[in-house]
Amino acid sequence: MLDPPLLSTFDPIVESEGSVDPLSLAPVYDRLADRILPALTVRMRRIRFVTAMCVAARVCDDYEIDDVARDGVTPPWLVFEWFVVEALVRHKDDLDDAEGVPGGLKIASARRRGHAVSHASYLKTPKVFGFSGIFRRFATQAGVLTDDLTLDDGGHAILAAWEADLGLDGFREGAASTVGGQLRDSLCKAVRAGMKAASTVQRPSEFWRELARVMEPGAIKARERKALITQLARAGHASQPGHASELVRAIIKRGSTIDPADEASVLRSVTRSASAELASCLRAIDAYEALCRPLLDTFDLLRALSTKLGGGPIDPAALAKHRLAAKLVARLGDGVRRIQDDANLGTWAPSTLTLANTLASVKSVPDLYQAVIVHHERAQNDKPPDGKRSWFERGRGDQVSIRQAYRIDTAPTLDDRYVHQYRTPTLSRFLRELKEVGA
Repeated sequence: MLDPPLLSTFDPIVESEGSVDPLSLAPVYDRLADRILPALTVRMRRIRFVTAMCVAARVCDDYEIDDVARDGVTPPWLVFEWFVVEALVRHKDDLDDAEGVPGGLKIASARRRGHAVSHASYLKTPKVFGFSGIFRRFATQAGVLTDDLTLDDGGHAILAAWEADLGLDGFREGAASTVGGQLRDSLCKAVRAGMKAASTVQRPSEFWRELARVMEPGAIKARERKALITQLARAGHASQPGHASELVRAIIKRGSTIDPADEASVLRSVTRSASAELASCLRAIDAYEALCRPLLDTFDLLRALSTKLGGGPIDPAALAKHRLAAKLVARLGDGVRRIQDDANLGTWAPSTLTLANTLASVKSVPDLYQAVIVHHERAQNDKPPDGKRSWFERGRGDQVSIRQAYRIDTAPTLDDRYVHQYRTPTLSRFLRELKEVGA
């Protein structure tokens, strides 16, 4: 399975010849995943950060949309994010559950060097890989925040629930003398100072302790849980509403989280009782993965065969000798037929039908060898801006050799797992954090 990279210390994915998508299968996967859960991504980890974004919206609501810190690039909500992550890092050992904090390793490193958190010491692309960047898609599509990150109806509901659960009466609208008003004003002062300094600044120890307490990722209480579940079930887009509500119900009925390795079997099971609209999406996903799986398995088998020879050349005969070769030809043929027979894939993702029709000519192991190598080379060549090198070097005749950086020691095993994650493990993880399902 092609799992998403977990990013923190070295945060951005730099698109290079070593892309995580050597067969260019991800664009269609994203399109199909958007049909069922458009507001989620596999990089989302802790849903409590949605609440943190609501708190940020209230703390920063006096700023104009174009206001930035003294560094000329950092908006106030990102300054607030700096303070939250630093607080969680400072008090990680004091909290019951402060794992999965985007940027946490970067901030810990900055603190060890005695540096404040700033544009230079935080994530290289924080508007993508910081928690506000990661969850912005969900927050805006679920009606939690507006496109300019001010509170929407769902955000007001989440903030009110958080305020009530933690006894922070007055945080939203109360006077500075209230418990919540005191915290709000303390956070507002911190952001103002951070905007002026373009970094986090010294604050009393109690400030950091309290901010970590109220933003602890694993400490969601009853009212806030209910508000987050409500928005989770509503998450969708006007042009692509998705099926979040139905999938939430299905996962709650199942009663446990979905491991990425089990997603295929779970979604096949859900298909049997799903609405007609969701079932059509899940069947299309299953058909697409029926082609992706043998394509990637063959590609990885070729890498392993060349690796076994120390990166030496292989040819169609070398593939034909392997016990999996004939099975991969059969599986590829099945995937081609399933895509051609699916009622929707040709409309939703026409490139899948084009690919299937191209691969329909694969009838033998030599055909499979040539088709996978050619498809990989074409996929790499078509990547922007100027194409990427193949992972294989061409030799004499039909021979190819795997390049050093892309060698693997283990050949694939044939199974029915999906190559990609379709976001239901993410959704189920959220539901576990919201105490709707077990581990």
